[in-house]
Amino acid sequence: MRLTLRTLLAWLDDTLSPAEVREIGKQVAESPFAKELVERVHRVTRQRRLTVPGRTGPDSTDPNVVASYLDNELPPEEVAEFEKRCLTSDVHLAEVASVHQVLSLIGQKAKVPTEARHRMYHLIKGRESVAPRAPRASMAEEPDPVSEPIQPWVLHEPPRQNWYTQILPAAAVSLLVGLFCWSAWMSLAPAETPSGESGQPEAPVVAQKPVPKKNEVEANKPPVEPTEVAVVTKPDESETKEEVSPETVKTEMEKTASPTELASTTDTSDQALAGLPAGSLGKADKTEGILLRFNPEDREWLQLTEETPLKGEDRLLNLAQLRSTLHLGTSKAVLVGETEVKVLPTAAGEAGRLEVIQGRLVLSDLPHDAPFVIEVGKQKVSLTLKSTASVGVERVNHREPGARIPAEPTLVVYSTDGDVLLEAEGGNEELSGSGSILFDGHGAWAKPTKAAPPNWVVDLTPSPYDQQVGDQFKRYFRPGLGSLRNLVEALEDEQKDVRRLAISATKSAGGISMIVPLLHQEENPVSRRAAISVLRANLAENAEAMGAVHTELESFFGPELAPRVEKLLVGFTPKEVAEEATYKDLVSDLASPEVAIRELGLESLQTLTGRDDLGFDPDHPNGKGLTTWRNLMNSHELRPVSVPGSEEGDQNRETPAAKTETP
Repeated sequence: MRLTLRTLLAWLDDTLSPAEVREIGKQVAESPFAKELVERVHRVTRQRRLTVPGRTGPDSTDPNVVASYLDNELPPEEVAEFEKRCLTSDVHLAEVASVHQVLSLIGQKAKVPTEARHRMYHLIKGRESVAPRAPRASMAEEPDPVSEPIQPWVLHEPPRQNWYTQILPAAAVSLLVGLFCWSAWMSLAPAETPSGESGQPEAPVVAQKPVPKKNEVEANKPPVEPTEVAVVTKPDESETKEEVSPETVKTEMEKTASPTELASTTDTSDQALAGLPAGSLGKADKTEGILLRFNPEDREWLQLTEETPLKGEDRLLNLAQLRSTLHLGTSKAVLVGETEVKVLPTAAGEAGRLEVIQGRLVLSDLPHDAPFVIEVGKQKVSLTLKSTASVGVERVNHREPGARIPAEPTLVVYSTDGDVLLEAEGGNEELSGSGSILFDGHGAWAKPTKAAPPNWVVDLTPSPYDQQVGDQFKRYFRPGLGSLRNLVEALEDEQKDVRRLAISATKSAGGISMIVPLLHQEENPVSRRAAISVLRANLAENAEAMGAVHTELESFFGPELAPRVEKLLVGFTPKEVAEEATYKDLVSDLASPEVAIRELGLESLQTLTGRDDLGFDPDHPNGKGLTTWRNLMNSHELRPVSVPGSEEGDQNRETPAAKTETP
């Protein structure tokens, strides 16, 4: 029997005769190619997230062709071409193997255990469970008519309850009601008074005037002059009590408290934290934007729609290009765009403390004598205003091209007007007037600049375009559901700007496993390029984020394709950029059967050489564009646009994929 792909699938699904099984098994054992093909079939049928062949494009396949091939009705001249396509494409091989496996199970009798069958039959007393009637003793008697109705479901009469089971619940309820009424009456009744001439309970008397006697009033005698009377206590009390007015308590606290503690207690506790639960560090205002708070118990981000108290270690995430406002003590922090912060407990004398995990924010209403602490990575910066001003804070992540470990993040501080004192372990700086200053991840300050701050620091209201797109994106968020469940629908929105916001928000919410499959989407270049930009931004955050991307790539693309996809995402070192073999491999990637590798290869060539796409379409690779890139490679005209590692040649600059994020 000739060994073909169809016979091999039939052998794997056990649909051949015993003689054919032995013959095919012998051929498989003797052929290394057959062994490798068997292992490949097992792998592709078990691979996660492997899609079906598309209906359009060069790799499209008509389902009728698959059916004709499995039914042995495909013309011989088309069989070889179809089997060649299956051997070169995991998607087509998985499709044929899975369909053949499903068809092989049709028609087989399912083995149901006897115990399970009896259990199912006894669940409902239907016609099937009616026992056959025993044969009559006399054959001469006429049988009962067949048309006699059979009642398959008979409602049994409920069992009668005992008299005490009916009376006890009502008696218990009546007893409880009586107890509650007696308790309420006793609590409202006046307390018993001891016997005496006045008939009133003895109580302490403080600075009371003596009442004139009745005979003295009748005799028109002048009343006795008022005198201070000491506090009278009950005979059984050994200690004397003295009432202290609230003003006295406040005066004593002012004498003993330090100026810093007094300002913190008076301003923060009495004014800013008034009406908040105990232990609160501030509150989040009711916002028109999208503000999420992480729930560590369910490990989900939940939306905050009303004014919410904040406590230590609360993680907050603001999405889209909208704004959300936090009140920490007397200070105000406005989260701008996609920003994640953690609320930290404050030390004595601090106005507030935040850890900026990503994004940007604007601080205002800071007290002039208390610093506001910002933590970024391993560094801490204290900001103290000497005059009224707004301060913008932005975290910037860095990663060298081709590096597997990102660099420490930097902090950029912007000032609109006034003087800002900046303190850190690496030294102190002062930012006067309008300008900015950079604090690197090693604790060093850069030279301040006098350039005007960006618009997001000056104007805290989003632009009309950002507001419109943000409102459309906000429609997908429904209260009570986790953010990732809401973002699944937003990833398929028809408007590309909403899809970009959803892809970026999904990454920030921890859904990297939902971003990686977007690299494989055909006929969707907007989502692919947005996914590339988001994944590269995730690689620049920290080593943990880079490890998560590596795991998801290996899980989705498999051990064969994942290393190349990861390399194209990480980028190339200056040494690799100078080698001609790098460009040869990138041009070869343009002809890859995987659309993710084609898209990443084109994006890398554009970034390194500074050229446009030259007419190449990753969704339709065969054409003039591929030929143009090959001709440039053969003529040795593919060179880096600038010196690798310089500011102009840095791969972290705006790339074609990143340009799609702005309208």
